Amino acid sequence: MNVIAFVTTETNLGDAVLQADALLDLQSRFASDNDQILSMMYVLSDGQPTIGITDHRELIQAITEAINGEHALFALGFGRNVSFDLLIQLALQNQGYARRIYETADASKQLQNAYFEISRPVIFDVDFEYEPGVSNPDDLTRWRFPFYFEGSEVSVAGKVVDRPTSNVLQGSVTGQTATGQTYRGDSRQDIRVSLEPLLTHEHNQRRNVKLFKRMYIQLIFCF
Repeated sequence: MNVIAFVTTETNLGDAVLQADALLDLQSRFASDNDQILSMMYVLSDGQPTIGITDHRELIQAITEAINGEHALFALGFGRNVSFDLLIQLALQNQGYARRIYETADASKQLQNAYFEISRPVIFDVDFEYEPGVSNPDDLTRWRFPFYFEGSEVSVAGKVVDRPTSNVLQGSVTGQTATGQTYRGDSRQDIRVSLEPLLTHEHNQRRNVKLFKRMYIQLIFCF
């Protein structure tokens, strides 16, 4: 596992991440194709980007283009003045997630917990698939993930087609375990929901049918 941690004293967030990306690129050249390496970087920040690229949209675009899916970015935000929304977007765009480090708690303990959380990837190359006759694959959000950590979660959102070929939404998740074995999990959910609780008044029927079509259907996989 390659890990790079950068602390920016003047909150030059873009330059710190680009330097980390260059170092990880260099280290990755020496890795064998058969090595199961998870390449990641930690970004620690306690404020807003004040020098370098300061526009949030430009910063996210520049960093995402530089990383180009080669590494995962995990962000830790300290204090009340941190631009935590920016850290969340940076992490989500680059295969990671953000965590807030609270001032009222032991910061060193929180850092240890954050590292311990991502130090145990249990599944690599995670792919989600859903029955096409019930959900449209083109409507899915991100459905492929480079890894899954113990105790974490991943989410895929989509829409049920207007005229499904089945009343059951079936899905599967595949991947490779840390020991090199193939993993597969399956789940299914009945997409029919009783309309009786919704249609309490006849004159509200049309309104409630529209509401019903927007209801969420959860398909949960247990890793």
